[in-house]
Amino acid sequence: MSLDLYAALRDAAEHAPVGTLEPTALGRRIRRRRATQTAVRSAGGVGLAGVIALTATQTPGLLGRFPWSAAGGTVTGLPADEVASELPAADPAAAAGACGWIVEPPADAPEIELGVSLDTYQQRSYLALPVSLTVHVPDGVTLQDPVDVVVAKDGVVVARAYEGHDLAVADDPGPHSMGSWSEMALTTCGGPDATKALPDGKYTMYGVLPGADGPEPAALSPGQPLVVAGNARESWCGAGTSVIPRGDDRVQLDVSVLDDVSMSLWLVWKGDAEASMVSERTLLVDDETGRIVGDSDTWDSALGRTTADLDPSSPLALTPTIRTTSCVDDAPLPAGTYRVYSVVTVAPTWSDAGEGLSTNATGVAEATGTVTVP
Repeated sequence: MSLDLYAALRDAAEHAPVGTLEPTALGRRIRRRRATQTAVRSAGGVGLAGVIALTATQTPGLLGRFPWSAAGGTVTGLPADEVASELPAADPAAAAGACGWIVEPPADAPEIELGVSLDTYQQRSYLALPVSLTVHVPDGVTLQDPVDVVVAKDGVVVARAYEGHDLAVADDPGPHSMGSWSEMALTTCGGPDATKALPDGKYTMYGVLPGADGPEPAALSPGQPLVVAGNARESWCGAGTSVIPRGDDRVQLDVSVLDDVSMSLWLVWKGDAEASMVSERTLLVDDETGRIVGDSDTWDSALGRTTADLDPSSPLALTPTIRTTSCVDDAPLPAGTYRVYSVVTVAPTWSDAGEGLSTNATGVAEATGTVTVP
């Protein structure tokens, strides 16, 4: 997306009082400043990257009344009476995407493909969580209904975004590749502890396009793993490299440092069908301590998201920027040598998922070469 659009979104989210950022007005603002599509050239041709259209919503339940710590700081968790002790129960009759819905994939191949990923860390630990959604609409198909973003625990929806992603070009037939950004409070959507914070643990986030009345969705994204620690998204800042997940064999990465401000990234998707790269995350690790000290997912460091369509076995070339700033306070890193890691998230299509629920595929690679801060 264009930098001025991204800045407008972030500025609006940061400075709006809780509950006063009216989604419709913000959506109009964004549509007037719609980002232009960019292209990423690969060895196998040209891969589409970036976002054609972007809309944003803001949930009023931002948890702004709770104590906060700076991004990357120690998160100790909320008082016990603010954390849910009982999550919403499974409801076999719940409609697709509703609270208590038992997550299930479409019975047949969906016309529309969805991808969901975590965006940057929230500016304060207990603000709502930024989320990115990608939508691929094929030729002649019209997307008419909003797409929901939900969080599930053990296959049951326990949290939902305040409202669905109602995309700006919903009345136009495809083909479209669209992106949408929103925020989601990590609070329970129902049950005896409704609106309380999610307890620590492992969850899965999905994008859901509801179908006709009933539990079967019209489309379902691959699941995005989400770890909640201290009642917030788990921070990697200051942690050792053990927090970095093991890479999926289907995502082949070759990364090398070009200079102290950029690197070369080659990605090859080894799946059987097309997929979408939905995020790329760059980490800096202090060579002396082995701790993560730079993270492009911190609020101030990320200038936007690059997305790309991936063809099986066709290389995609990117040149991500390296920012030598701290993931704690965005201050310049001290002099030293830093190793660079790249973490890429790929959303497989329905046809590549096989039976049952699928999850995003993660590619991980340590770059050849290091960054030196004088």
